Amino acid sequence: RRPPPRNLYPGDCILITNESILTSPRHAGNVARYHTWPTLQKQTLGDHTFHVIRIYDQLFGPIPPHVTTYLIWHDLGELSLGDLPYPSKAQNPDLKEAADKLEAKGRAALGAPEVEISVEEKKRAKLADLIEMFEFGMVELQFGNTWAHPVVSNMTEAISSLCAAVSDVDRAKVLEYVSKVAVQFAGNDARNPRD
Repeated sequence: RRPPPRNLYPGDCILITNESILTSPRHAGNVARYHTWPTLQKQTLGDHTFHVIRIYDQLFGPIPPHVTTYLIWHDLGELSLGDLPYPSKAQNPDLKEAADKLEAKGRAALGAPEVEISVEEKKRAKLADLIEMFEFGMVELQFGNTWAHPVVSNMTEAISSLCAAVSDVDRAKVLEYVSKVAVQFAGNDARNPRD
C-alpha cells in the first residue's frame, strides 16, 4: 500500500466554504455567461467586463475613475446567482427586480464599492454593455453559429430603443460604431440599429 499523499503545505489545511467562494472577486470574474445558450466561444464575466470598458472608452473617450469602478463591478454580483439570460430578465420585470436585489447583495459580499454615476453615465454604461453582447453575437455568427441570430436581434432592438433616450451626439457615436461592427463581422448587408 502507498502512503496517503502528503500535504504540500504542512499545517495549511484550508477548508473551502460557500463564503470563501461567494466573497471572491477572482471567482466572480470567472462566472460563465451564455450558460443556457449554444455558443462556440466561452465567455466569462471578466471577458465581458473588459470589452464593456473597452467599448465605453472607444465610444465616449477616457473614462472617469468612478465610472471605471462602476463598470468593473457592474455584473460581479452575479457570482451569487449566475448570469441570468437577457431575454428572461427583459420579459419578466419581477425576475429582473429580484435579480437586481440579489446582485446588489452579491456585490456587497464581494466588497464592491458603492459608486454613484449620473443618469447619462448609466445610459452610456448600459449601451456599452448591450453593444458588447451585440459584438459577441456577431462574432458567433461569423464563426458559423446560427443560434446567435436571436442574440444579435435582441441586442439590435435594445440598442435602438436605448438610443432614443440619449443625446444626439451619443446616438450618432453608437450607431456609427454598431454599423462598423456589423460590417466588420457580417459584411455590407448586416442589420444595424436605426433611429
